[in-house]
Amino acid sequence: MNESSIELQGRHFLVVYEKASGKLKIKSVGLDREDNELFTLMSAESNHKSNSMKGASLNDIALRCKGIVIDKSQGHICIYNDPFCTIPVYFFESNDRVLVSSSPEQLITYADTQLDAVGFWETILFGTGIWTRTPFQGLFQLPSACKLFLGQTVDISRYWGFEDGSVGDDSIDEREWVAGLDAKLREKFEIYRDKQVLMGMSGGMDSRIAALYLADVCAPENIHLFTYAASSASYEFCHGKQVSSVLGLSQPELFLLKDLHYKEALEYLPMMSAGQIGNVHGHIAEYLKHHKQSLDRNTIHFSTYYSDAIFGWECDGVAGNMGVEESYLYQKALTHPWVPEDIRKQMLDDIRCSLVDAQNASGFSTVDEFRYVSERNAKFHMPLAFIQSQFMQTVTPFADFDLLNYILSAPLALRKRKRVIDELIKFNNTELASVENCSSREYFYGNHNLMPKRGLSGKLAFIRFRALNALSACASFVTQGRFVFENPFQAEELGALYNRSYVTLFNESVHVKSISELLEKSNIDLSEFCEKRVIETHLAEKFQLINLARMIS
Repeated sequence: MNESSIELQGRHFLVVYEKASGKLKIKSVGLDREDNELFTLMSAESNHKSNSMKGASLNDIALRCKGIVIDKSQGHICIYNDPFCTIPVYFFESNDRVLVSSSPEQLITYADTQLDAVGFWETILFGTGIWTRTPFQGLFQLPSACKLFLGQTVDISRYWGFEDGSVGDDSIDEREWVAGLDAKLREKFEIYRDKQVLMGMSGGMDSRIAALYLADVCAPENIHLFTYAASSASYEFCHGKQVSSVLGLSQPELFLLKDLHYKEALEYLPMMSAGQIGNVHGHIAEYLKHHKQSLDRNTIHFSTYYSDAIFGWECDGVAGNMGVEESYLYQKALTHPWVPEDIRKQMLDDIRCSLVDAQNASGFSTVDEFRYVSERNAKFHMPLAFIQSQFMQTVTPFADFDLLNYILSAPLALRKRKRVIDELIKFNNTELASVENCSSREYFYGNHNLMPKRGLSGKLAFIRFRALNALSACASFVTQGRFVFENPFQAEELGALYNRSYVTLFNESVHVKSISELLEKSNIDLSEFCEKRVIETHLAEKFQLINLARMIS
């Protein structure tokens, strides 16, 4: 396949660099693009132009561009991405040229590449490849805040290490700091004044803080909310309706999740993410795909992605260990029984490269928080938002460089488990602060669950949550997913979905030649791994494997 035959559709770019001549070809479609003699800027959002950053260095432009900057000024080519991977960057190098694109599917087809053993195991265990690796040989991805040097050789380096010199100061007056954050958020949301906005409304905290600020700049009739759930009894829907009522907004539309939606997502999500985002994450994309025709053509999909990263989902509240070898990634790779030893060594090398900047970064509580902000969100949440933008114009206002810097200056105790959102809501709307929530931090947070810490009522609610989960899992196991015990705590029941619709597909996936060869070299007991029904055992890994198999079948 010749690169000239690569056709871009939707919102994508393609760069072809010829090593011998230094010739550069740039194609793009659907992205905001700005060209001059020094660089080409491509942004996923129309409000990020370099002319608003006059006098800024190339690094500063890249940090704020919400996309990529291609530097053509030094006699060689450097491609910079932003700290969020707003536009994902994949690349493939052959003997005579380098192809760079936001569409991994096109590059995989062009290179006719096969599974990479290390990338396969990283994706199965962690959800994505680590550092530059993907599940496919020769196909690489650009990590956050990095530059890709194109010359006779290809080189990658981080141009900003998440160090701005500001460190959370516990002596800061919290209310004064929250007032400052409130002012910054109001400034960021002002650009959406009088826009037609579509937003997913959950029962958690991120969507309610977004709705709070949107309600101040948009007329109620211009804000369309939706909630995805498997049942109208879901607390996601119930609490979402309460939030919208308090803010004077129309109640969210309920998007009932069906097996069909997961089946449809399997046909495009793996291909659009190099097998790293599976069909169980297709809820919003499916809603956009099925409902965009009924919305005003100028409607903007407002995504809350990256809010977890900046508001402190992984913040422990106190300064902890920043050593790479203490990280969750390193320890899991080091000890996981499935991983062959030769693969393990390369995985650990990838993790070291990915987290080496953590020790010099500012404002993070632990190396795991650094990883969550710089690696997980950039490899999962933001590429997923970019995929959603293929169906409808999508913005990610919380992925903002100035906002990130301000947040990292906060006292760690204020950012612990996203307490800063609680304080913002209390600062603005005490009635909204009283609305219950079903945020993941309440009961899906391991030892950090908040619900059991909320007195006797919280402890009883947590017992009810655990009991309903057990009943749901048992019903799914016994009936092979045909009967689902209604559980308002869960937006979806993936165990039942798997038992009902994916057992056969999983067993077929395990026997795809390239996958079975990798599994045979591992320490997995395939007879145990291929059990016919599951409650929750290795469920995420099984769906991940199904999606990878779909990529190569």
